[in-house]
Amino acid sequence: MSAQKVKAMTYRVENIPFGTTKEQLVNNYFYVKDQAHITVKSLVPSIETIEGEDGDLTATIMFHPHEAIPDGPRVQDDSITVDKDFRGFTPLYVPPVDKGPIVADVIAVTGLAGHAFGSWAHSEAHMWLRDYLPKDAPNARILTYGYYSALQGSNSVNILQDHTNKFVHSLIDMREEGQCDSRPIIFIGHSLGCLIIKKTLTDAISLGINSSRIPVREIIFLGAPHRGLNITALQTLVKGEATEQMVLELKSESPTLTWLNQGFTRFARDIDILTCYETKPTKTAINVNGVWVRDGPPVMMVTRDSAQQFYPREKLVSADCDHSQIAKIRRGQSGIYPAIKAAVKHGLVSTANFVAGAGAAINESSRLDSKFQDLHIGFDQSSPPPYPPRNLNDSKSKESTIEPAAELPLSFTAPVQEPALASTTTKNLKDSSLPCKSESEKLNVSVGSPIQPQEQNGPSQAEIVNEANVTSLAEGKESTQLAGLDDDLKVMFREFNEDIKEYMQDMTCGRCDTRIYTRDEHYSCPECDTTTLVCQKCYHGSENYCTHHKKRLRKEFKYWIHNFWAVYIDRNDTTKDNELIRAIKKNDTTRIRQYAQNRTLLDSQDQLGFTPLHVAVHLGLGEATALLIESGALLETRNCAEHTPLHTAVNSNQIQIIPILLDGGANIEITYGKYAATPLHLAALYSMHHTVALLLRRGAEIEAPSGYGTPLLGAINDPQCRKCVEVLLDAGANVNYKGGGDLETPLIRACRINNHEAARIVVDLLLRNGAAVDLTDSEGYTPLMMAARMGHLGACQSLLEKSPQLDIKTPQLRSENAIYFAATNGHEDVLDLLIAKGASCIPPKAVSGQFTQLLKWNLLRFSPQVTPESQKRIQSKLRAGMRS
Repeated sequence: MSAQKVKAMTYRVENIPFGTTKEQLVNNYFYVKDQAHITVKSLVPSIETIEGEDGDLTATIMFHPHEAIPDGPRVQDDSITVDKDFRGFTPLYVPPVDKGPIVADVIAVTGLAGHAFGSWAHSEAHMWLRDYLPKDAPNARILTYGYYSALQGSNSVNILQDHTNKFVHSLIDMREEGQCDSRPIIFIGHSLGCLIIKKTLTDAISLGINSSRIPVREIIFLGAPHRGLNITALQTLVKGEATEQMVLELKSESPTLTWLNQGFTRFARDIDILTCYETKPTKTAINVNGVWVRDGPPVMMVTRDSAQQFYPREKLVSADCDHSQIAKIRRGQSGIYPAIKAAVKHGLVSTANFVAGAGAAINESSRLDSKFQDLHIGFDQSSPPPYPPRNLNDSKSKESTIEPAAELPLSFTAPVQEPALASTTTKNLKDSSLPCKSESEKLNVSVGSPIQPQEQNGPSQAEIVNEANVTSLAEGKESTQLAGLDDDLKVMFREFNEDIKEYMQDMTCGRCDTRIYTRDEHYSCPECDTTTLVCQKCYHGSENYCTHHKKRLRKEFKYWIHNFWAVYIDRNDTTKDNELIRAIKKNDTTRIRQYAQNRTLLDSQDQLGFTPLHVAVHLGLGEATALLIESGALLETRNCAEHTPLHTAVNSNQIQIIPILLDGGANIEITYGKYAATPLHLAALYSMHHTVALLLRRGAEIEAPSGYGTPLLGAINDPQCRKCVEVLLDAGANVNYKGGGDLETPLIRACRINNHEAARIVVDLLLRNGAAVDLTDSEGYTPLMMAARMGHLGACQSLLEKSPQLDIKTPQLRSENAIYFAATNGHEDVLDLLIAKGASCIPPKAVSGQFTQLLKWNLLRFSPQVTPESQKRIQSKLRAGMRS
């Protein structure tokens, strides 16, 4: 029987004297019997060697004996060190002197239970970081970093924090000893290594390391479990092991990963990132006769959603492999090597600012002094500036100098906007102009109408605010807030302010007819009064109002009206608030900074699920929002409406807060509710064209599907949607896309708008952008049928100019057509138009029912609103049309 083939192994050799050649290394330092089986694959200066000076060398050798030698190649000179574990840093390539100075360090950090060499090698003889990349990046030093992370048989209790601490200090020591601590870095991470890289940047300052010592140009993530790893199989593997805690840290949406994602985002906006994600499942480990083998059911270890973080400068590439193979890269155009090569080359020549630690090393001072309202974002701005507090070290400022009520308008909820959302006083309105259902149906919250304007950051409820104060909301400090904007955003914010002044109209109390200003209104109690709004005097004059308000907060009864909901924050009522929320309501940045260090306060939620960040966002407090994010506030915590702070910013129309949240790490594609609506869907549903434009500029997915359809389909819901539709179409929305399922097209939805002129305007807009006139919905209705049904003469004229098929019928047994809909609903002008254009007047089956062949117009059933006189005229016209 033949002997079992011995597998070739790669070893690291250190402490090799300067000047030693590859031949000398083999001949002078290893046993003669082993020399024939040794191939020196690399021989470069050690990690501590100063560039341009003499120093020890480090080599990688492949040892392939005919017979197994348990301890590897045997040395005859113990001054060198040979190992196969590759722990710590291993240099694989260092540019020779004739290549010029070293431009950057490329550092590859291995993954969970990985090997710093084997995890990157696709065969026994070839490892791309050593054998391929040097040819494509000849001016970069290339290193790997390994650490002990075996899952079984380990006594190590190291968690992510421990691995990061060791890595970052080793990195600093290595570069300091080599006198290259300012040299730019290109990081490459696999699996857990990606998280170590991220945590290195987020924790540097807290570890006492100056940010300028980790100047990162580019990061390449391979199978990064940003939102978690599928640990189901791993939990069985590590049950009872010391490594169990580390595996639990990697589960989906763990607190460790949530905080890490939020902290890293402020660095990600300044770094080019290549994200490579796996597309094949990985075989899991199972116990076979006491031995763990990778032969279990395959699972997706890291999904695309977990691997992608929606960073502003992130490029996404799929890899046709599983989680283990994604780092074992081969050359050739069929894999991900071309993308990685391009990313490394880009990092080598990039002139971008280097970032690390708590922010950009070059711009750290100016960042902390920048004002949060100096927005500067656009389609071509991949890394907009941050929105931090003015100065974290300024102990002199006891309260913020920012006056929220005088900045960008805080919340107006007119027909083109949406209701405000907050956490203290709920309000109930019975009228809603939006046709779709809300997630509040399952919540014990009161209902607010999107029609009524409201101002959250108003004065005391006892104050009477004059009309000039209301108008000043839109005028305030316009020159200050526009100072740092580019021209197109200046126009956007001026239009935003004009809309504020247009819709913030005064109202009358429903009980005493007293005129009430928009900042002084209060919602009445539906148990006591059918009136929508009352003045403060009437509210405080009714004991029942206050009693039922307290019941609402305690959720002691369910609401009987289910629609879009609004909640009112009284900034002067802090009786049930914790210290942090009190500081937020007072906009006291010194105390906010102080209390935000308390994790319990920072993560607290009130009766409606609002965190301090929700409250700051709803009140429009930009500096407070930035402070909370800097302190690690969770960006994906949901309130009782399932809204994250970003949804809250959109819902309460705090347009100036949205960039702060996005720059702080908020996921622009995060969804809420059973309809899976993104922030863009929410803004589109309320026809918030300014917010829609802003979200699109920041990379929101324009065709994101939801239960409402695409954002374009959701936007077409009321007469006020024109501007929002224009913004979406200008940004490239597909005018004929239904958004999945059997939803109607945007053109059919436009024909259903309950306003003749608004329907015509939106129909014209869609037609100019290529809307298909004969594309039907799931029931076979065409845009012309729907326009005829609604009596939209102008819309019908616009549709007929595009030459639709006049006599198309629905596929059901009733076979309705446009003529039928115009006739049965009494729209004589539309009927005349269709007949004049040549539509057939032969009665469809719907006239007399599906079970008879007798088709006569005198059997037509009219809608109740059609008068007898109109019915006679319509039947006469139809009979005349049949004869002609």
